[in-house]
Amino acid sequence: MHALRRHVFRTLSLPALALSALTACTPELESRPSQLLAPRLLAVQAEPAEAAPRAPITFRALHASPEGSAFPTIRWAFCIARKPLTEPGTIASTCLRPDDPTLLPLGEGLHAGGSLPEDGCRLFGPDRPPPVAGEPAGRAVDPDLTGGFYQPVRLHLREDGGDTYATYGARITCGVAGATPAQAAELRSRYRANENPELTLAWRHDGIDEPLTPEATEEPTGTPDPGQNPAATVRAGETLSLRAAWPSCPEEPVCGDGLCTLDEDLAACPADCTAPRGCRGAEFYVAFDAQAAAVQRRREGLLVSWFATAGAFDADRTGRTGDEAETTTDNTWTAPDTPGEVRLWLVLRDDRGGTGWQSYRFAVTP
Repeated sequence: MHALRRHVFRTLSLPALALSALTACTPELESRPSQLLAPRLLAVQAEPAEAAPRAPITFRALHASPEGSAFPTIRWAFCIARKPLTEPGTIASTCLRPDDPTLLPLGEGLHAGGSLPEDGCRLFGPDRPPPVAGEPAGRAVDPDLTGGFYQPVRLHLREDGGDTYATYGARITCGVAGATPAQAAELRSRYRANENPELTLAWRHDGIDEPLTPEATEEPTGTPDPGQNPAATVRAGETLSLRAAWPSCPEEPVCGDGLCTLDEDLAACPADCTAPRGCRGAEFYVAFDAQAAAVQRRREGLLVSWFATAGAFDADRTGRTGDEAETTTDNTWTAPDTPGEVRLWLVLRDDRGGTGWQSYRFAVTP
């Protein structure tokens, strides 16, 4: 997530993330991303996490506030303008306007949905882009490190402090450039679309991992349930060891486990693949490596971003790379010195653009 530009119109970029080294550093307290001192858009989730052009897709936003203030008005739109190579940023500047012909409106609110634009793989993928009168032929878009391509989505947030624009990349299923016909056929046969990851949180104390109950919210507003008990009660200044976890994904396909994963299909396992459901952890997938000119099997990396309205985390982000098989990541949180209620948010992202989150309420006592 990039820093906001402090103007009346600000831009917050929320691209689909490609994870590399998942190490965390601890900057100065007043500049730490994990401190939620003002209302902030923390994440966007697409469901499904990956889809082909023209397929239906829905989006939801995670907007957090330290005081539980009203949510901003969010106007959603697909951007169908290609960003010029000479232009900085993650999206064409024409899409960062209230209304522009290159925007396809999706609606207002914390949730929105529609059908992915049919030209996504030509505009933002490996297919040759449509010609533009008076301009040289355009070039195809390079994939990210996971072989993925992304349809830009623009969010226009209207708040008391001004208008904020956010951009998000919805992963789209396209073909592949540079592969042989046999390799392209292998990718089509073996590849499984991404799933959004899911996470849980536990408090580690007295030799046990005590599961914590996430905050219940009222849909579609996302308003917290005021009658729910806190997930944990801690003393002011106390330090907690926390562990985030996600499901373990099978390294090899197992027909009958309820998951349609890499190298499973309808013919081999109708029980799992008639209504395909992927794993909600670090999935295995295949991608074409242009340098090696080969189809490679990989595992996703997962990254947790931690946020709290008070107190301090040891690390702002923790996670696992695709080379690590562990399904947990640890952090510590020190409660504030002042008693009261603290809200925590955890956002889990995989390196193919999938996103999941949970929120928790802690009671801090003297």
